Amino acid sequence: MRSQEAFRRLLFVIWGAFILSTTGLFAVVYVGVASGEGLNPAFAAKEQVTFAVVAFALALGSNILLRHFLYLPLARRILESESVAGQRRILVSCVVAWAMTQGMAVLGLVLALLAGSFQVFLPFGGGGLALLLLRKPPRSAFN
Repeated sequence: MRSQEAFRRLLFVIWGAFILSTTGLFAVVYVGVASGEGLNPAFAAKEQVTFAVVAFALALGSNILLRHFLYLPLARRILESESVAGQRRILVSCVVAWAMTQGMAVLGLVLALLAGSFQVFLPFGGGGLALLLLRKPPRSAFN
């Protein structure tokens, strides 16, 4: 079992890595589309709504996961970070939710490379990054 402080640092390091990698996608998309035309702009234009729906489903799914498996159990004191099982559940819940949130930006990356347009990426990457920033490790996990 890790100490509370070590566990807190671990969660913040993992959260920071997700933020840095999502931020890095902005550079990847910018460099990728600066080279010229997209791989298949017609496909990208036709599938934008599908990609947006999938991104929304990822965001909604991660919200449901965090609420059901993390925030409510912490608020009801069913889950605590002093035990190994509690730390494992908090860690898994956070990492899966953060990965789902970053998935929004990855979808934007694919769509932007297909379309050859950096602007196509902005709502996906910006939304994913904003949600990651809002989903920092819960303070209630360390009380």
